Amino acid sequence: MSILHDKTQAILENLAFEADGVVGFHAFDPDNPEDEFDVFADEVFPTASIIKVPVLLEFYRQAADGILNPSEVHPLRDEFKVGGSGVLQFLSDKTQLTLEDWAKLMINLSDNTATNYMIDVVGMDNVNRVIEQLGLVDTRLRRKMQAKGIDPDKVENLTTPREFSTLLMMIMNHEGLDSGVCEKTLGALKLYKDGIIRDALPGDFEVADKSGWMGAVQCDSGIVYAEKPYIVTVMAKHIPAWDRNGAETRDMMKQAVAGIHDYYQNIATASRYGRRIK
Repeated sequence: MSILHDKTQAILENLAFEADGVVGFHAFDPDNPEDEFDVFADEVFPTASIIKVPVLLEFYRQAADGILNPSEVHPLRDEFKVGGSGVLQFLSDKTQLTLEDWAKLMINLSDNTATNYMIDVVGMDNVNRVIEQLGLVDTRLRRKMQAKGIDPDKVENLTTPREFSTLLMMIMNHEGLDSGVCEKTLGALKLYKDGIIRDALPGDFEVADKSGWMGAVQCDSGIVYAEKPYIVTVMAKHIPAWDRNGAETRDMMKQAVAGIHDYYQNIATASRYGRRIK
């Protein structure tokens, strides 16, 4: 690897070790997966809302197989509503949405009510089955959003930075998945939404991502379609209580993404000898 790569890796390691809490980073060039950054990339983290990506993937898989009709209208009912992120909890039970609308609200607004409904529609076991079929070992959907009366030491949605980056690479490259399913999934992930990755970028780049946060946890995972496309996942847990809303941790994670972005764009726009040619 180059000196530039090693310097970027060192910066990421310093950010991780200086962080209050535990953070993990993983990033790579999908055309050259060996050109990667890896800091606690195999540590298991709670997923927060990024677990909604495999739910979305399974929805489009079932739609492609004719099991579900994305245009079918399903009514919102009061008993579906849960708190946290999203708008459906505030709407009347006269609201009617197509299944695809439910799915897009799950991603674009990270709507927890929509997510729980989609988990019921596609089936939690089916989501985990597709995760297993893709060879992901530590990634699992084990509970709904805002679930109550569970043991958080035993029932948590989990993944690692490396595994979630790998999932996005499989979707991007249509590996082991129907091409149409992958493209629809990417289309939903490209819908604009706030997140660590987008906030860290210096320009208006297309991003297919999902972010998430909950108590002492923050994460974002996405594909950045820059001069040199790359995949990046940043995750944090054990964020200290004094870090109000995780603001300092979020800023540190944005620094990590910015450093990764600078590296891949530097490589993409320079000759092998380091002279900028684009």
